[in-house]
Amino acid sequence: MGRLNKQSTFVSFMSHSYRRHQVVFHFIDDYLLWLYEELCNYNETMYYQTLEEDIVKFCEFQERWKRGC
Repeated sequence: MGRLNKQSTFVSFMSHSYRRHQVVFHFIDDYLLWLYEELCNYNETMYYQTLEEDIVKFCEFQERWKRGC
């Protein structure tokens, strides 16, 4: 996978974030299913917490690009 830039989508950002798990997401559904089934083992509470953390990380990434950091 290439480097991330300000045009990166949430899906490409998540692929980059979880590359140590050797997964590549092509669609949001790929990420959501993998997160729920593989990473969170069908634990809804953990799933929603992790999803929220991932969204916050992506928003922070976008903010850094806007500020030029």
